[in-house]
Amino acid sequence: MVKDFTSPRLIQNCFHGDVNTRGPLWAGEREERRAVPWYLHGNKIGSLASRQFKTLRHLTYLILASNSISMLQQDTFSGMHALKYLILDGNDITRLPPNVFNGLKHLETVSVAKNRVQVLPAGLFLH
Repeated sequence: MVKDFTSPRLIQNCFHGDVNTRGPLWAGEREERRAVPWYLHGNKIGSLASRQFKTLRHLTYLILASNSISMLQQDTFSGMHALKYLILDGNDITRLPPNVFNGLKHLETVSVAKNRVQVLPAGLFLH
């Protein structure tokens, strides 16, 4: 079963670094956890909503590898001002919207290995 990740109720057990927080993804992040990765790999996530991670504005690492994500919204990552590392490996993504990374001024690494992306839009990484 592929999960629709547009509802926060579906992800109740996400891994925050090496610690299972056993709480909803949007439970609010503590100051000391900013640099700890959110591991959401292997959760059979099929879709991500517009501004899905808007409350995680201080998060620096987001791992969404090995899911079933087929597309990203133009503003899926909007509001994630501190995001540095985004790992999307092993999904079903065929294209990246031209402005999907707009506003992510600290973004250093994006990995889309093992997806079906064939062409990157011009200006994709212009902030």
